[in-house]
This record gives sequence, C-alpha cells and structure tokens, in this order.
Amino acid sequence: IDGATYQLDRNNGENHLHGVLSKQLWAADPVETANGDFLRLHYVSPDGEDHFPGTLDVTVTYGWDDDCNLSIRYEATTDKATHCNMTNHTYFNLAGYDHGTVRDHAIYIDSDVVTAVDSGLIPTGGYMPVSQTPLDLREEMLIGDGLDCMNECVPMRYAKGYDCNYVLRKGSAMGLCACVHHEESGRTMEVITDQPGVQFYTACTTDYADGKGGMHYLPYSGLCLETQHYPDSPNHPNFPTTTLRPGEIYDTTTIYA
Repeated sequence: IDGATYQLDRNNGENHLHGVLSKQLWAADPVETANGDFLRLHYVSPDGEDHFPGTLDVTVTYGWDDDCNLSIRYEATTDKATHCNMTNHTYFNLAGYDHGTVRDHAIYIDSDVVTAVDSGLIPTGGYMPVSQTPLDLREEMLIGDGLDCMNECVPMRYAKGYDCNYVLRKGSAMGLCACVHHEESGRTMEVITDQPGVQFYTACTTDYADGKGGMHYLPYSGLCLETQHYPDSPNHPNFPTTTLRPGEIYDTTTIYA
C-alpha cells in the first residue's frame, strides 16, 4: 500500500486465507421492520490485527424478507489505508442438509473467464477463458457432470473440484451473477450482487463428522458462491482494487434470492 509492504499472518501454508474477521464474536442487534427482519453485526478490528494496517470499523447486516430473499450488506471504514474484501462462506444444499452431495444441482454463472491460478490456487494475475472446459457455466450444467470432467481442467485438478474465482460479465453493477437449481425439490436460488467476482466452491476436501442431525459431511456435500473482489488483489494492480482509505466507505450488498 503506497509503497509499504505488509506481511499478513500465514494461516494457510505460505498464504493468508479467511482473516481475523471470521474468528471473532461480533456484537449483534436484531431489528424488525415492515420490510423484513434484520440482524446487524458490528466489530472493530484494531490497527495491526492479522498485521492489517488501520482500525477497521465493520458492520454486516443480514436481512430476511417475506419473498425468501437473504440479503447481506457489508459496510466498513478505516483510519489508515488498508485492504478490505469481505464475503460470505455459507454452504448451500438446496435438497436439504441430509441429501448427500450437490452433484445433482444445476448451476449457471454469468462469466467468460476465471482468474488463472498456480498449483496453490493463488491467482497469477492473468485470466483463463472458460470456453471448452468444465468451468464453462454460461449455460446451466449439472455440477456432477462438471466434476466428472475435472481431470481435463488444470485448476480443477489442483482444487479437486470447483474452487475458482469467476470474473463476472456485469462488472460492479448490481445484477444477477449465478443461479442454482435442484430439479427434484423444485428449489432455485439466484445470487445478485454488486461485486465483480464470485468464488464457486464445491467443498472439495470437506470431511466434517459433526454436521446437522449427526450428518457426516464429505466432499461435494455443499456449494459456496462467495461474492467478492478477486483473491490476491493487493498483489495484482491489474485487478479491481481492494484498497480502502480514510474518508471512504466500503459498502457492498449480495442477495441470495
């Protein structure tokens, strides 16, 4: 930032993944309105936490309305130039917690390219077209069909499934970025966001034995659609910036509809 280098905590091999905000107990304030029910969460991250510069004052508001829309609004300010790139890592299975995998879910993502990655899934700064690969989700495709072809796609081999940042054609305009459908249950979820990217992740290495109802969650038991600026943006000036400066307000909204 402005010529200064900050070494963040190495919490994922040599890299920094899922920072301190995901590990804190936030103050919670429930709010009921005529337009829906909201939970407003607040946390102040002190200067230097996880070695990020600046005191980051963060509010995240979850909303649930009568049309079954789950909205998440992220707001933040800082007293020093820093980087801020928040997302939501909820795992979805539209068939229910005890269904097994999401292989029978169909997905659409409005993207022509993903950010290219190395063997550690860290962006290189380049882009990879999705055309003629199982990453091409511009037409609805069963996730299982894509997973069956993962050996044909280098980033999917690295990840053992889908774990890619899709560059959205809509850019930073508010709009539809992805849609998931499960035929048997009849459930559909649309993801609407003002972020320029979305990380599609299929729980590729999950092994969690204490799930809901005693379920043992294994690979592909859920999917994540994490709206965001691109990963590793601080180290790639050609990516949309994640820099937040004093006097600016970080303000972004995603809706799972």
